[in-house]
Amino acid sequence: MAKQRNPYFDTLKYVLIALVVFGHTLASRKHAGINHELYLTMLLFKMPLFIFISGYFSRVKDHDSFFHGLTKILETFLVFQVIGLVIAVMKGEPLTLRLILTPQWPYWYLLCLVYWRLMLYFFDIRKNNWNPLLVMAASVVLAIGAGFIPIHEVFEFQRTFTFLPFFVAGVYASKYQYTFTDTPSVATRLAAALFLFAVFALAFVIEIPQDQLLLGKWNYTNFDLPVTTACMYRVIHLVMATAMGICVMTLIPHGQTKASILGQETLFVYVYHAFFIHGLRSAIRHLHFPNGTVSMIIYAAIILLVLHYLYRVKFLQFMLNPITNLRKTDKNK
Repeated sequence: MAKQRNPYFDTLKYVLIALVVFGHTLASRKHAGINHELYLTMLLFKMPLFIFISGYFSRVKDHDSFFHGLTKILETFLVFQVIGLVIAVMKGEPLTLRLILTPQWPYWYLLCLVYWRLMLYFFDIRKNNWNPLLVMAASVVLAIGAGFIPIHEVFEFQRTFTFLPFFVAGVYASKYQYTFTDTPSVATRLAAALFLFAVFALAFVIEIPQDQLLLGKWNYTNFDLPVTTACMYRVIHLVMATAMGICVMTLIPHGQTKASILGQETLFVYVYHAFFIHGLRSAIRHLHFPNGTVSMIIYAAIILLVLHYLYRVKFLQFMLNPITNLRKTDKNK
């Protein structure tokens, strides 16, 4: 039986993956036009909200199905980690142990998802009757406290803890059956839109010392700032990501949409768009492609369109989980 899909979440996922692609095109030339302000605004919420959705749909039904799904995620990560390493070495980077152990491109999310789901398996908060407020508070303490520990992008432990509260929030939202089926009022949607616009406007006024503060990738001592200031930025990020995520979810239409149909392509787009981004950055740098905001919107739209058609290519689908697919082929013989 085919799994019944939720059109609201499919729409939300595709909107977010479109923003991820757009954000990565903007990162190619962050300081042209209003690219930087748009980049910072999206950086505040897009991955936290993505991770919330991951938590919402993560569950432990039984041992076998859980670890089968976990293995597929890890397999996808390892395949594209190796490809990323090969490309990095071809570009002249030395093949060091640190490079090997650092997730390439945007694939950190896949590795972190493995960690979060393992945490869910061993501390299954869906089944345990722990106080949700205490569990959420503990995850926030871990997110803030991890910044004081000397762990960086190697194995992505820092990001795992930084974004843990959003995964936990997603798990609890699903546990308590928040289905997000009620359509918000026009006034609520207007307020959400105004809040997001206000944050975008503030990006022109408030200067963030280093964009990397919003990536959750490094500990506080990595920045040219007092540790307490870097910690404050992480706290603000957690608060802003939550508020903005709620606003974005408020604006997402309910029911079937074109975007909800495309929502099932999210993982494919996430994995393969990185190749296009690297090609785009080379084209901007060496071929002097236009790098204004409108150009970046066009590039992102083209990438999404091309990936939509490439989604039908069986070889590219096969490469997401080659070992699993080969085993499946052998069983069918």
